[in-house]
Amino acid sequence: MLTAFMRQFGLRTQAALGLDGSVLALSLIGAVAGLAALAFAARAPQASLGAFLQEEAFQPGERVEYRASKFPEKWEAGVVLKILPGGVQLLIREKPTEFFPEGFERAYYFSEVRRIAARPIKPPSASNEQPANADRPTGLGSAPGGAPMTQAEVLQFLRTRLGDNPFQHPDLERIRKELGETIKRRGVNFRYDVPSDFANELAKFGATSEITFPIDANFGPPTQRSRLMGTWSMDIIGATVDFVREGWVVRQGEIGAKGGVLTITADGAYAWRGYATDAPAETLKGTWRKATPEEMKYQGGEGIVLLAAKSGWDWIVTGDRSAPTGDWIRVAELTTRQVREFGSRQGNGKKGATPRAIAR
Repeated sequence: MLTAFMRQFGLRTQAALGLDGSVLALSLIGAVAGLAALAFAARAPQASLGAFLQEEAFQPGERVEYRASKFPEKWEAGVVLKILPGGVQLLIREKPTEFFPEGFERAYYFSEVRRIAARPIKPPSASNEQPANADRPTGLGSAPGGAPMTQAEVLQFLRTRLGDNPFQHPDLERIRKELGETIKRRGVNFRYDVPSDFANELAKFGATSEITFPIDANFGPPTQRSRLMGTWSMDIIGATVDFVREGWVVRQGEIGAKGGVLTITADGAYAWRGYATDAPAETLKGTWRKATPEEMKYQGGEGIVLLAAKSGWDWIVTGDRSAPTGDWIRVAELTTRQVREFGSRQGNGKKGATPRAIAR
């Protein structure tokens, strides 16, 4: 190949430049070697990346940590949904928040995702006692399915049914879902934090969303429908919006604003003054129905659906069990849950205060 190359190019170059044949041959050999090295270098990152992805082998449903912030560095718990086309990013369902109760879905590079680090395990006590500084919901009482579950009860539920080799158990997925339903029925008396000893123990059984999402959404005993009755001062949380500006895709985060007043009565009626600036005459009145278990999603307890309410939409009302203090409700557009409002009780914070009947 080199000889043919020299015949077609090199000899003419020699004649034109007066170069010695041996010098030209060495120069061409160096050029060919350089081109070969460049070709290898171009392929090397692909091979390295492929080996990296194979080594990582994240699985859909696997609970991981993603880098939520670089400065300061902060890692949060999430769930792998899938590897995105191109093989360099993972779609992660982020940790649920009060604004995204099911967790926001975002793409992360592999370098921004890691498995939950193993650490020395101190198994939770077999008793129902929690650490002295545990975040306890106030007024824990008996729920229809029993008192809120402790960390020890959650782990014992899995150990009893799955044994020492949970990933070999044929009913692993069904048992996870069964635990999730039990948590929805009873609630939990602890906050789920990662990393923690409890999180490490739970990971031995596969800490998938069937378990972790119900834990996050069900702090304290299940909400009874009577707790939703009353008059509530509302705060509006605008949905995240993506738009294009000068060729760039821009994401506008949630925007908070003062809302109006929502009154719900036990006779199946509601009155909603949608915005703080609305006149009383603009108050929207209508009826509500019971929310179905499917509409409640990961949260147990009871909820209601305001029919043909603000903006003509149906809105679901549930107790806000993520609030650390006070008496709050969460109100969300039923279909997408992307438009949300939060209400704090009026009437000196008296729970269960019965408002007067709404004139229709």
